Amino acid sequence: MKIRDFKFFHRFTVNTDLTSDEIKKRLLKVMAPYKMFKWSYPPERYEGRFEGNTFKMRRITGGRGAKEVPIIKGVIRNSTIDFSAEAWKILSSAIWLIVTAILLIFLRGTEATGDMKFFFLCLIFVFVIVLFFMIPRYIKNLAKDKIFLKELFRAK
Repeated sequence: MKIRDFKFFHRFTVNTDLTSDEIKKRLLKVMAPYKMFKWSYPPERYEGRFEGNTFKMRRITGGRGAKEVPIIKGVIRNSTIDFSAEAWKILSSAIWLIVTAILLIFLRGTEATGDMKFFFLCLIFVFVIVLFFMIPRYIKNLAKDKIFLKELFRAK
């Protein structure tokens, strides 16, 4: 995947020879229940929850990389799994960075020409962070997740 392929919502489908019960068992082997606060990390790769034939999961990461991890939602239909990955954390981070830039402008004072230059510099800084740091990491993590999920549901 390349940066030009980036979308805030990415959909993909995996077809398998497994039954829906076998698919759920394989997902439960790699998925731990979601916890807000973690004192230690579980051995599973993902955390999430099941509700009927739908599930929501994300890869367990510690530290700074948590914003670039896609939230994967899935629907199991017989031997087909429909996935959708969402990049809400990147969007919300960009919004908070823009709000911070606007607050910095108001805290600086009311100089008309200087504030506009400072405002545009802050916005350029925000877009550089989002475009060159967060989105490529998100794309790399999504590619890893797609490969792992395709391997997970391959019939053995």
